[in-house]
Amino acid sequence: MISKIIFAVALLLVLFVQASTAQSLDVNQDSAPGIDIVTLIREMHRNGTLKADDGLNYTWTSRVAYRVYNKRGKAKVEPEKVYEIYPTPSRRYTRKLIMENGAPLTPDEASKEERRVAKDLINFDREDTKKREKRERESAKERDEKAKDEITPPGSAGCAVSGFASEFFGANGESIYFSIPDFLCACEFFDARRVTLDGRETIRLTFRPRALHTPRTKAVSVIANLVGMIWIDARDKQVARLEAWLPTGKDEGQNRHPLSRPAPVLVFDLIRVGEKMWMLKETRVNTTKNSALFNRVSIEFTAIDTNHRRFTSQADDYKVAAPQD
Repeated sequence: MISKIIFAVALLLVLFVQASTAQSLDVNQDSAPGIDIVTLIREMHRNGTLKADDGLNYTWTSRVAYRVYNKRGKAKVEPEKVYEIYPTPSRRYTRKLIMENGAPLTPDEASKEERRVAKDLINFDREDTKKREKRERESAKERDEKAKDEITPPGSAGCAVSGFASEFFGANGESIYFSIPDFLCACEFFDARRVTLDGRETIRLTFRPRALHTPRTKAVSVIANLVGMIWIDARDKQVARLEAWLPTGKDEGQNRHPLSRPAPVLVFDLIRVGEKMWMLKETRVNTTKNSALFNRVSIEFTAIDTNHRRFTSQADDYKVAAPQD
């Protein structure tokens, strides 16, 4: 099951978008004709699936912002918000609002937020108690072996989808849904290149929609309208970055230099936080240029995630009191 964090928040300052897009992403580009792309994608997909649960052992801080446009093009800008994100015993995430528009919450606001989070934790626990008890009866080895057996790779019907995902809602009530596993399942990959990204060796692949792929939901189906590139860490065989944009009508493999690529609809930028463990450090979404291709969801969204750390007693274990009626 995908662990979802659904943000309904405001657009970050343009400064962050400009800083990100201006950085030099690729150096020392070399073709990599000897790489078995199908095997690489399947190995990466399997690694990501097996590591998905480990993400529930981490906490981090997320600064998020959201601008949503109605059908007349009028924007509703939410306040810029900062959240602390925590895993819960029911193997989900909850988020605690700590700042809004650069200012900490007032004592009354903070107390109200504590009560809201407490209710979330109770509701999550009630929903997932039976599933959690079953998992706890399984040994770690049994879970790993079971996961390996159940992972259906990309290119196969029922391709497994497990990992981080983001769902975004428009003014019309519709939504769009992006996750790295969904791209791996829905797309085909080609034009392997060895490039250096943030000082690490990666294998960069270009992707386009896979013919005859059947999306899981309407919200996920929008991936079929995108092409782009994915950077795979050569050592860990995990995704380090994904960019997706609307097709330009030319060979997408020509968009090799950062300055020649179209403006992205989606960017997932990840950071290595542990052994073969990668988590999102930046997410950007902009569907305003052709919202008709995205269930008429017209949004600009940015999230900057920092301070990733394992959720232990040394990482400020998160506890809230039971909500008062």
